[in-house]
Amino acid sequence: MNISFHYFAVKTLARKAGFDEDSAQQIAVFSQFIDDYNAYLYRRYSNVPDWAKQAPYDMYISSWTTPFNFNPVTTGFWDWMDLATLVIPRSQKFTVSPFHFIPSTHQSMTENDNRTFPATLNDGTIISDHLNFAKSEFMNAATETDRMNALMLIGSRLHTFADTYAHQLFSGYNEKCNNVTLVQVINNMTGEDETNKYNTLVYGFLQKMQDILKGHQPAIGHMMIEHIPDYPWISFTMNYPLPDGGTGTHTRSNTSEFVRASKEIMDYFRSCLNQPPISGNDWEQFIDKLVLGFFFDETLYSDEGVLICELIKHWSSIFGQDGYLYSYDRHALFDGIIGGYSSRSSSNASLEMNKSINSIFPAMSDAFYFYNAYADHLLIELYGSQPRSAWFNVVEEDSAAHMSPIEVPDDTVGVSMGKPLL
Repeated sequence: MNISFHYFAVKTLARKAGFDEDSAQQIAVFSQFIDDYNAYLYRRYSNVPDWAKQAPYDMYISSWTTPFNFNPVTTGFWDWMDLATLVIPRSQKFTVSPFHFIPSTHQSMTENDNRTFPATLNDGTIISDHLNFAKSEFMNAATETDRMNALMLIGSRLHTFADTYAHQLFSGYNEKCNNVTLVQVINNMTGEDETNKYNTLVYGFLQKMQDILKGHQPAIGHMMIEHIPDYPWISFTMNYPLPDGGTGTHTRSNTSEFVRASKEIMDYFRSCLNQPPISGNDWEQFIDKLVLGFFFDETLYSDEGVLICELIKHWSSIFGQDGYLYSYDRHALFDGIIGGYSSRSSSNASLEMNKSINSIFPAMSDAFYFYNAYADHLLIELYGSQPRSAWFNVVEEDSAAHMSPIEVPDDTVGVSMGKPLL
């Protein structure tokens, strides 16, 4: 899914469920921020908390061989430079798969089936268990800081949960199952066949990737059909490889599938507030407006800032009368709420070394460390203690392959992440 769902729909669902403006905004911005937090270079900070330096985390770097002391947990990628890094098996294992194409269970991982499938509440999937844990953190929050941190966790986990619907049948690794072919695209707003339009988008995207990767074309996630699985206003058909060597056909309405995900999220939100599931009549009336929110062709806008402004106008025209407010700025999150910044917008490290100690080693916000810790927690659940550190203790695989996931006990999710974490 994309920002239209991860921020705008999630914000709308949270407000409809009964969350106040500030709480709904906290959930929604961190739902979207999973896509935008692309910091991946080692940094040095002056205030890394003691709890973040301990196992099972692997955020803290303690080595005389490097001046840096913090390894951010990269959750997103939003430009062509980021996409180019996805060919690295490490990026697939620690960013693409866990946060955007999460496998259903540890059992499916041990069977080398890393595809994602739509999750539902309390279905025993990894992401459903993590949503339950986030709800527990929220309902048991002792302070306002604990509550806001829990809302951050809820938002970030909802991103991964929602992506199980958009990204179903795909894997976050460079695998044969992702070598799909687009067959047809229907615009659900008009009913028109727009296959040619989207074939052109796919062709341009793949050509750009091949130019960046010097002729190589990996099949990671839904890369072979661009962002078509993420667009909420279309239906599409694709052919995909079956494990037995045959070919399967998958047809779906993204609009209907995203409504299905929305119902799960609505009921989850209401359970967080000790409310029963939304009534059938109330939900049916709400769907009509929600679908209108989905009906917005984002491919018409190439500039991110313009797109967000237009989406704000669009969703406000539908839900503004209900008092719902929309505002998202990833730069403000980097510079304010998180207190961090993209590796590509930061100054050169060698120049920093010539500055005063305070400017070399900035102090980061508590929210920054909690965000990274919550992301690391999901990696720990999937791969075991200090998962990214363990990577360097194994033989690197060929860039066209991926490492086999490691099965870990299911009780990891039950460990408190509140005050110091784990």
